Amino acid sequence: MRTLAVLLLAAAVGCQSTVKAPIRVRVASAIDLQKLRSFAALPFVDESGRLPDAVLEEMTEMTRERIGRSADASVVSGAFTRSMVAGEELNAGDWADPDKARAWADIFEVDALIVAQASYDTILDVQHQPVDRYSYAQQRIITEMETRIVRSHYFKLDIAVIDSESGEPIFRQSLTERYREPHNALTAIASEALSSTETASQLGRRAVLKFIRAIAPHYEIEERTLAQ
Repeated sequence: MRTLAVLLLAAAVGCQSTVKAPIRVRVASAIDLQKLRSFAALPFVDESGRLPDAVLEEMTEMTRERIGRSADASVVSGAFTRSMVAGEELNAGDWADPDKARAWADIFEVDALIVAQASYDTILDVQHQPVDRYSYAQQRIITEMETRIVRSHYFKLDIAVIDSESGEPIFRQSLTERYREPHNALTAIASEALSSTETASQLGRRAVLKFIRAIAPHYEIEERTLAQ
């Protein structure tokens, strides 16, 4: 009887149907927000020489605002940060030196620094491709060469959280954003001046949001298999 009961139970379990359902899952921060309660985001550095100061400042300020709100942390204001670094020439090499990093953290009296370097570039790609089309005049399919012009935008953000005590990075990300923009012969040249600044700004904001998502606790939707 016992064996029969076990078999019946196994059969009942095996007959259960399953369904995939979206489940809201909490994702923890990539850093220890219990220990790191105060931050200073230093002005982002442009490695490419192509980013306007306004874009760099926008990204830095967005980082400050989002960390303060999403991570519920204390963040040094942009105005005070700018006043303290005025006249200083910041470069990416400073953050590789733990002594310099600790010195900046001491100045701002914070648990961690957020430092970043960005680069931006565009490439105009002209391709000539054969395209088949029907010619009503010739009453047959003919092959013509079609010129396709695409401007590709590349944005890279290297960003790190540096511990104030060790002067070493405790979290680092290298983020790359891309955007492909189709053009014709008339708009291709004008696009260099007209769209680059706005596109760089959009790509920079996307990169910052990915960084914030990594260090701030948040919820994600995952698909799970549930038994009915």
